[in-house]
Amino acid sequence: MTIGQYIKSKREDTGLSLRKVQKLTGIQRGYISQIEHDKIIEPGYTTLKILCELYKTDFKKLLDLFPFLEKQVIKKENNWLAIEEEDD
Repeated sequence: MTIGQYIKSKREDTGLSLRKVQKLTGIQRGYISQIEHDKIIEPGYTTLKILCELYKTDFKKLLDLFPFLEKQVIKKENNWLAIEEEDD
């Protein structure tokens, strides 16, 4: 299973259309569709986090299923640390 297939199956489990997901999240449905059809193979951390919350899916499980995403999380956390250090 690809990340796109996983995201699509979770959306379908909730019964939400792409249009409704766009309305609820502000994420363009074309972008979500590209993720679901594996045209975007490494979607952004924030996008995945928002979709997991909407689909009531554990983000940690997503990371366990697709370990390559872990580097995005680490990168994101390091960026937050760098921003916090600059504010000091």
